[in-house]
Amino acid sequence: FYVAELVRCDRLREAAEALEKLTELNEAGGFHEWHHGQTLAPLGAGAQAWSAGMYLFDGECVRRSEVPEGFFGIRGRGYSL
Repeated sequence: FYVAELVRCDRLREAAEALEKLTELNEAGGFHEWHHGQTLAPLGAGAQAWSAGMYLFDGECVRRSEVPEGFFGIRGRGYSL
């Protein structure tokens, strides 16, 4: 949700950078449930479909430079799903 929220706040450069870091983590760790906040070690179970799905969603938000309208419970700027 972090990348999508950066997009929603029009912090597009930061969102693209965060997505790049997430890409590196997923390539190294295989879509784990979470990563350690300081060491970035992949933790929890790997190959999580929801982690992969959120990664794809984040990528689409960065590509479109917007988040689907109502995704965060807020109406306004965004595309419809």
